[in-house]
Amino acid sequence: MECWGTPKGSLKVRIRPFGARDLPRILRMEMACFGDDAWDAEEFRHYRDATAAFLIAKSRNRIAGYCIAEITAPGVGEIQSIAVLPAYQGQGIGATLMRRALAYFRKQGAMRVGLMVRLDNAAAIALYRRFGFARSRTVAAYYADGSAGWRMTLRHPSEETLRERGRSWTVCVS
Repeated sequence: MECWGTPKGSLKVRIRPFGARDLPRILRMEMACFGDDAWDAEEFRHYRDATAAFLIAKSRNRIAGYCIAEITAPGVGEIQSIAVLPAYQGQGIGATLMRRALAYFRKQGAMRVGLMVRLDNAAAIALYRRFGFARSRTVAAYYADGSAGWRMTLRHPSEETLRERGRSWTVCVS
């Protein structure tokens, strides 16, 4: 299923499932967004073949971001990775991907959703907080360069969460 998100002041975004031919573009995006922490092709193939929701965001006919959302245990979801190309950041694409991932978790019955984020990624932390995520702990030396990460958790994803604290959105779930 494809869905369009057009929040006020944001780019028009189409969300669709990952396809095998997306991999080269995803790998380039991964390097642009994460550098030394970038995943390799095998990691993405794993999620392509898993039961995870591997979502692609397109804007202006270009892949602008992706999100991998996975149920890791009964009632527990994990944002395994989310990325938006630097040229598209701050334009609502990350929020559109997050809404779609949270809708997926809600449909799957997840009562808790977690993710990891670098301590210095202020924009991502702000986005996650807008959706109700809270820091649950610091994980020392989480990243390849020895940097710490924050574990953030959202409990009981709800319709209000999908509204991003008062903003109204239409979310399509396949």
